[in-house]
Amino acid sequence: MYLLRLEIVLTLFVCQACTSTFAQTGSPVTQKPGSKPEPNGCTFEDGACVYKFQLSHNQGLCGNSGQATAAGSESQDVVSKLGDASAAILKLQAQQDRTEGQVKELHEMVNGLTRIIEAERRNNTKLNHIETLVTNLQQTLQSQSSLVLKLSGQQQGLSTDLQLTKDENKRLAADLKTAKLMLNEMRNKTETDKIAFAVGRSKSQNLVASTTDIKITFDKIFSNHGSNFDAANSLFRAPVAGAYMFTMTMLSNHGSAGRVYLIRNGAYETEMFGYDTVDAATGTNQVILDLKAGDEVWLKLAKGHAIHGNGASVYFTFTGHLLFTI
Repeated sequence: MYLLRLEIVLTLFVCQACTSTFAQTGSPVTQKPGSKPEPNGCTFEDGACVYKFQLSHNQGLCGNSGQATAAGSESQDVVSKLGDASAAILKLQAQQDRTEGQVKELHEMVNGLTRIIEAERRNNTKLNHIETLVTNLQQTLQSQSSLVLKLSGQQQGLSTDLQLTKDENKRLAADLKTAKLMLNEMRNKTETDKIAFAVGRSKSQNLVASTTDIKITFDKIFSNHGSNFDAANSLFRAPVAGAYMFTMTMLSNHGSAGRVYLIRNGAYETEMFGYDTVDAATGTNQVILDLKAGDEVWLKLAKGHAIHGNGASVYFTFTGHLLFTI
């Protein structure tokens, strides 16, 4: 709110004519139209002497200072009142200036408060945004915590499954080892099932051991599963440890005794014998031996004995096969 500065101009018609006679001197004052105003503020307008009183000064009426007519005395009272009014107006004007300063300060305070309010509003907006972010982060954290717990449970489950898998692998490894052993045994058994031989002597001449034992050779191979009978050396060589059965048969020479030894690794094991004083005699024997892998078995004719031979027939045979491994 603003107060307007007022400039009051009061015009008093106190002079009756430009030829007015002042009481002090009795001299008329003549002022022509268009002439400059007197220092006391009088001017001539429309054929009259006019006194213009301004708030900026307080002087007497037309004429000499301090010398007034009866009309001037009345005007002096008016001027006094006007002075009081002027002082009041000046006081109001000073109060108006103070009020304007206060209003300006209030405007500045209002503007400052407005800026503060706007800043607080922006801060409140940021605060609301931050609170929203915090709420979202809390929700995310809670969700992540739940996920961590879930994953932890899954991890424990996987750890349990992993341990079970390890145990199962151990069991499977043991089963695999057992299966391999069984397979090897089956392979060995399959191979041992093939260990068998049967040989014979078909030469026509008789074999006589006159002064020393003679190793008997064979020229007839009936069977040699596993090729474990060495025909070149006329002996059987055991490929695996096991129980082997051997059978041998012969026909002695006419009127002579026949004696054949079964030898293992150069040592005597058993024999077969046949004798007839006139004709030929048969002899036979069967034995089971526990052999180690690599043991060798062969036959030899005892010194002083003879066996019969005929190209048309095979009278002398030697067989053997594995019963089971040991």
